[in-house]
Amino acid sequence: MKKKMKLQTKLTILIIIVVFISISIITFFVASWMNRNIESTAKTNVMNVAEMVANSREIIDELNIKDPNKKIGSYIDKQLKTLEKIEYIIVVDNDGIRYSHPNSNMIGKKFVGGDEFRVVKEGDTYISKATGTLGKSLRAFAPIYDENSKEIGFVCVGTLIQSIGETKHMAILYIILTSLGGLTVGIIGAFMLAKNIKNTLLGLEPEEITRLYNEKMGILDAIYEGLIAIDDKGKVTLINDSALNIIHYEDRINKNDIIGKNIEDVLPTTHLTTVIETGESEFDKEQRINNTVIMTNRIPINDRGKIVGAIATFRDKTEVTRLAEELTGVKKMAWSLRAQNHEFMNKLHTIAGLIQLEEYDEALQFISYVAKTRNEISSILNKK
Repeated sequence: MKKKMKLQTKLTILIIIVVFISISIITFFVASWMNRNIESTAKTNVMNVAEMVANSREIIDELNIKDPNKKIGSYIDKQLKTLEKIEYIIVVDNDGIRYSHPNSNMIGKKFVGGDEFRVVKEGDTYISKATGTLGKSLRAFAPIYDENSKEIGFVCVGTLIQSIGETKHMAILYIILTSLGGLTVGIIGAFMLAKNIKNTLLGLEPEEITRLYNEKMGILDAIYEGLIAIDDKGKVTLINDSALNIIHYEDRINKNDIIGKNIEDVLPTTHLTTVIETGESEFDKEQRINNTVIMTNRIPINDRGKIVGAIATFRDKTEVTRLAEELTGVKKMAWSLRAQNHEFMNKLHTIAGLIQLEEYDEALQFISYVAKTRNEISSILNKK
């Protein structure tokens, strides 16, 4: 027979699966957002630097005179030292000649990449991806204008795609590590929650709880005494059929309709709420409910030293009185039988004595007398 999985194991696995799926979904969306944000930030960064350099008075002046003193290269090198995530800044004139480059050997040579035509021909400001002398990179182009608004060149600011990829990888790694930390906390929480639920249920499995509940309800309905239980707020939590029958509470009402009602609405003269307040039990108390006199016991329900409710058991006093009378009659009958037994033994001794004295006639007469007396008594008792 296949062994059923325990409730604690089911809860632990379920919570772990839920936490794992939730964290996976969050990780996916956060990673996607982070990748887009990193690339968007990189584009904004290179474009801002490109426009800053293109509007620099020093760059414009030197490019107008073809930078005879090599000041553009020095200016760009100083700017690169203060900028983050910028790999290169290349200043180019309209002939495509570089005036700055991270590799000084490239200064004075033609610009390469094939993506500069828009800035040269149309004076557009834009971002593109292309492969240059330093590798594939994200590049921002901005035209450079002189005082007469004539385009005299352009600036290209770039960051390597590899650097952006490394930043993305670091961000994803951080997200994954954070997610693993969250998953670990979730797993620990799952074990603790499952253990707490198990302790709350006293270590019982659902099947055992169902069986105990059905047994409890069967036992309660089989009990001849009436039984009512309430919680600490005075709400009825349990009532059996005998209770409804004894107090004659609205014939044919379903006891489930009473569950959850205030005890004062069900039994206005009850003292169960007093038992909760005082915490003291009451035994064999007489009480009148719906024209029925009952004998009741009231006991507070304690949970870890705290009163969480009260329970009352009761019986119809008429039934109790009848049972008491029957018990009294049985006792009287026992005493009567003892007396008759004593009298009968005396008569037997008398008969035995007459026989020993060989007074047979007197013995027969005595027996006849006893029999006649018994018949007369029986006749009197049997008369209606």
